[in-house]
Amino acid sequence: LIWIIGLVMFALQALISPFLPLTVNLAVIRLTLAVLVTIMVGISGLITYFDRAQDRLRVSEERFRWLFAASLEGVLVTEKCVILEANPACEGLFGCSPVELIGKVAHDFISLKGEDCDPERIPVDAQRRFEGSGVRTDGSTFEAEIVARRNLYQGRSVVVLAVRDVSERRKAEEAVRRSERRLRDMLENVNLIAATLDLEGRITFGNDYLLQLSGWSWDAVRGQDWFEVFVPGEDREILKRRFSHNLERGRATSHATNELLLRDGSRRIISWNITMLFDEEGRPAGTASIGEDITERCRAEEALAAERERLAVTLRSIGDGVIATDSAGRVTVLNKAAERLTGWSETEARGHPSYEVFDIRDRSDGASRPDPVGAVLAGGRMVELADDTTLTARDGSEHLIADSAALIFDPESRIIGAVLVFRDITEKQRMEEARERASRLEAVGLLAGGIAHDFNNLLTAIAGNIALAADTEGLDEEVEESLREAEKASFRARDLTQQLLTFAKGGSPIKATASLPEILRDSSGFALRGSSVRCEVDLPENLWPVEVDRGQISQVVQNLTLNAVEAMPSGGVLHISAENASLNSTGGLPLSPGKYVLVTVRDEGLGIPREHLSQVFDPYFTTKERGSGLGLATVYSILSQHNGHIIVESEPGVGTTFRFYLPASRRTVEADPGPTRPLVGGRGRILVMDDEESLRNVVRRMLERLGYEAEAVADGQAAVARYSEARALGHPFDAVLTDLTVPGGMGGKEAAARLRELDQGARIIASSGYSNDPIMADSAGYGFDGVVVKPYRLVELDEVLQRVLGAVRQP
Repeated sequence: LIWIIGLVMFALQALISPFLPLTVNLAVIRLTLAVLVTIMVGISGLITYFDRAQDRLRVSEERFRWLFAASLEGVLVTEKCVILEANPACEGLFGCSPVELIGKVAHDFISLKGEDCDPERIPVDAQRRFEGSGVRTDGSTFEAEIVARRNLYQGRSVVVLAVRDVSERRKAEEAVRRSERRLRDMLENVNLIAATLDLEGRITFGNDYLLQLSGWSWDAVRGQDWFEVFVPGEDREILKRRFSHNLERGRATSHATNELLLRDGSRRIISWNITMLFDEEGRPAGTASIGEDITERCRAEEALAAERERLAVTLRSIGDGVIATDSAGRVTVLNKAAERLTGWSETEARGHPSYEVFDIRDRSDGASRPDPVGAVLAGGRMVELADDTTLTARDGSEHLIADSAALIFDPESRIIGAVLVFRDITEKQRMEEARERASRLEAVGLLAGGIAHDFNNLLTAIAGNIALAADTEGLDEEVEESLREAEKASFRARDLTQQLLTFAKGGSPIKATASLPEILRDSSGFALRGSSVRCEVDLPENLWPVEVDRGQISQVVQNLTLNAVEAMPSGGVLHISAENASLNSTGGLPLSPGKYVLVTVRDEGLGIPREHLSQVFDPYFTTKERGSGLGLATVYSILSQHNGHIIVESEPGVGTTFRFYLPASRRTVEADPGPTRPLVGGRGRILVMDDEESLRNVVRRMLERLGYEAEAVADGQAAVARYSEARALGHPFDAVLTDLTVPGGMGGKEAAARLRELDQGARIIASSGYSNDPIMADSAGYGFDGVVVKPYRLVELDEVLQRVLGAVRQP
C-alpha cells in the first residue's frame, strides 16, 4: 500500500509540476513532497525486504526443524553442556523423550570433555569429531560417534552435538577384522601359495608359504615384478601377455598351471586358481592367486603314466594272452597275444561277453566248456582250466591252452572285473608227449638192447655154423639148399633184432654221408612191391646231403610206406617230397637251430582218429589186429638217434601226413657199397676175443676158412697177455677181433687201450651185437681200425679184414 501511495504522489507531482508557477513556496512544497515520496518508497522497500527475510528465515527454520526431527542421529543443542533442545532420534538413543532431556547435562548421557561443549573452543564453520560412549536411562551403554559443531541458537552461541550409535558397525568391523585375521592366518598356515598383484604385475602380498618355498624374504620381493622374480625366462613373455589380456577383459583365468622359479634356480610345478580384484568403482585393481605345489603329484603321475606304458608294453610283448573284463564279464582289454590266439582285435572284442571271444572246448570230444570269467565272478576265487582244453579262434583254428582267471579289485577291495591269462601249450604239449614217448622208449630199450645183444651173439654162432656147413664140399644139393635157407632165415632174424636195437639206451647209428633221394626212392619202391598203391615222388636236385645210417633211414621210409599201404586197402596215391629247411627258431620242435632236410610222406587213406594221434609212436600201441606196434615206434627212435624229429597230422577220411627232419651234412656224399663180392681171403694171424665159447669157435673156424690162422681167448686181459707173449716170441698177431662187452671181465675198449700201449701199430677190429656203445658209430675215435656188427656173414668178415690189413696205420 505504501508503495502504491508513493507512486501516486510521485505521478501527480510529475503531471502537475509543469503547470504550476515557479515560486519559493511551490518549490518548498515540491521538495517536501519529493522527500515524502522518497521516504515512503524507502520504507516500503525496507518493509518488503524484512518480510522476505522473515519468510526465508521461517522456511529455513522449518527445514531445520524437519531435518532436526527427521535425522536418524541424535541431535542435542547445548549451551555450556546443558541441553536446550533434542530431536526425536534421541529417544531411541537414550531411552527418554526429547522433552525429558531438555535442561539436563549432556555429560550424563555421553562421554564429553569440557572443551567439547565450549563453542569458543570450536572454530566457526568447523566441526570436531570424536568417539565416546553413550548411557541410556536404563543404565546400558553403547559406543557412540559424536560430531560437535558451533552454531547460533536464538541469538546465543551454542554447540550442536550429533550422536550416532555405532555399536553394530563396530561389531561388524570387528567381525570383518577377525575374518581377515582368520583368512590371513589360514593363508599363512596352509600349504598353499597366496599372492596378490597390482595392475602392473607388482607383488602386493605374498604369504609365508610362498616365501619359505621360494627362499625369498618379504622385503626382497615386496613391490617387485612377479614375472621377473618367480617365472622362468622361457615362460615369462607368454604369462605377461596372458596377465595383460586378462586385465583388459576384466576377468582372470580361473585355473592355470606353470612352473615357479625359486631363488636357488630350481623349479616347482604350481596349479593356480586366480581371481580378479576390483576397486570401489568396479574397475580392475589387480589379481589374487592361490597356488598348490603339485610337483610331487606330477612326478607321481608321470611315474604312473610310465608304469602304465610299461604295463601296456609288457602286455603287448608277453607271449601269454591276457583278457580283462568288467564286473559284468564284458571285455575291456585284449593284448596282442590274445588277439592272435582268439582271432579278435581289441577294438572288435571290447564290450562283448568274454565267452564270445574266449571260446573253449574239450580237446577229446569238442564239447563246450564253462566260461572261466563267469565262474570266477560268481565264485569269487581263482579258477584254472581243466586239462585238454582247446581254444577255438574265429577262423576255426584250435590251440591247446592252459589258463587261469582271477578277480580284479579296486583300492576299496570292491570287485571291478576279472582277468584271464592263458597260453598256447600246443607245442609244449607235443614236446612233453615227445619226452614221455622217449622215456617210454628208453625203458623198452633197456630190455630190448639186452635181448638183442644176446640174440645177436646166438645168431652169429648159428649163422656162422650154417655158413660153414653150407660151404662144405660134397654136400647133397638138397641139404645145401636147406642150409642156405637156414642162413637166410638167420639174417632175417637179424633184421628183427635190428628193430629192437633201435630202442637200446644211447644206441648210435653207424652214419655215413648219403643222398636222401636215392634212399627214399629205393626204400619206398621196395615196400610198395605187390601193392595197389602208386607213389609220386617230388625231390629237388639241390637237396642237401645228410649223414645217416642208410639201413636205419631205409627202415624209416619202409615203415612209413607200409603204414600208408595199410591205410589205403583199396589203393591210392602215396606222395613223398623233400625240401631244404633252415630253422632259425625251432617253433616248439625239439631241434637245435640249423640246416635240415624236411621229408613229407602223405597218404590218402583212412586217417587216424584224433584220440589216437598222441599214441601212434608209443611202442606196442596198435589198432591193427595183427600189428606189433613197433613200426612207428622204431621210426621215432631212429630219427631221435639221428638228432631229427617226426610229427604227424591226420584227418579221418582224408589221410595222414608224416613229416620228419634230418640234420643236413656239410660233407660230400659217400659212394654206396656195391653188391656182395666173392670171398678173397688172406694170410696172417688173427686173435679173437669173445666171452661166448660157441661164438669163439665159429669165428675161429670162419677165419680159418678165409685162410687165416686164428686163436681165441675169453676176455680182454687174456687177449692182452696172449698178444704180448706172441710179440715176445717173434710170432705177432696181424689183427685182433674183439668183442666190446664182456660181463665180469675186461671188455674190448679197455683191451684196445692196453694193446695200443704195447703196440702203436696194432690193428684192432671191434665186434658187437649191441649198438649202445658209441664205438660202433665212431670206431676210429676210440682207437679201432674197423667194426663188424654181429651177426655177420663170411663176406662181411672178409671185407673188414681186407680193409684193415690192407691199410697202413699211422702211429
